[in-house]
Amino acid sequence: EYVRLRLRSEDPRVRQVALHAISLHRDRSYLSELIKLLHQGGSANKRIAAEALGRIGDKSVIPSLLKAAGDTEDRFSEHSIIFALVELGDLDATQEGLQSDNARVRRVALIALDQMPGGGLNPNQVIPLLASTNEVDLD
Repeated sequence: EYVRLRLRSEDPRVRQVALHAISLHRDRSYLSELIKLLHQGGSANKRIAAEALGRIGDKSVIPSLLKAAGDTEDRFSEHSIIFALVELGDLDATQEGLQSDNARVRRVALIALDQMPGGGLNPNQVIPLLASTNEVDLD
């Protein structure tokens, strides 16, 4: 209960410490709070929330991670989301990101699938993206 209270603190540094505790203990009871911070927290809190979601290992959060990827311009948060997807290792759910209209979501899904054991990327999925004029795809 103490950690849950600190997770709701107005001070982002206090929330960050609470997030680290949740991440280290892989506490599934915080999934909804983690998803909320993934979408509404500051960039440091988003990164740690993504890290915690990957460590907890509940694959049901993959759509939330992909959505968060589309909403972030912070490369560090993006990296944390990618790493969480790799840790979760659900090829089918991550491949859903390749169908997104959002270039950031597609990029995160591609990188995660490339890094996953047995990621299953094939040339037919990658080749159409090589001709993209979207700077996010190219960067």
